[in-house]
Amino acid sequence: MKMRHPIASTLVALALGTTGAAMAQSISKSKPPRSTPLAAVESVQLSASVERGGLSTPLAPGMELRDRDQVRTGPQSRVVLRTADGSTVKLGGQGSFFLDNARMREDNVFGAAMRIAEGAFRFTTEALEKFGGRREVNITVKTVTAGIRGTDLWANPPPTARSSA
Repeated sequence: MKMRHPIASTLVALALGTTGAAMAQSISKSKPPRSTPLAAVESVQLSASVERGGLSTPLAPGMELRDRDQVRTGPQSRVVLRTADGSTVKLGGQGSFFLDNARMREDNVFGAAMRIAEGAFRFTTEALEKFGGRREVNITVKTVTAGIRGTDLWANPPPTARSSA
């Protein structure tokens, strides 16, 4: 009789443990996965800020960008952003970058409008990135000298006019 009691309690514990694990799995599966940010700051050199809702905040690595955010870089600054589709956006000094209408649609299409008012800019999609969707990205640059090589777009403002004095 003493031998059966430990066996019975072990079986009950196993049954409860299995049920608990199954419940924990069903609960964890029912939670929506954490959404990928539309864009995130990978690195910042020198001073840069994000303007959101009329407030300016210093830009820092790991910061998430939202739709309608504007990034401004100071003199000789460098900023690297990563978009939800895995593409890289690099900004140079004295730049102004505006992220508009950014979204990840249900049909796995990353869409955004990017406006660059000034400064050097580079947009690169990663050929090796495992993004199974499509991109619909519209880029508007005020004044540009552009080179397109595969999935890479870079723009640099034209040199400023120098006085002949």
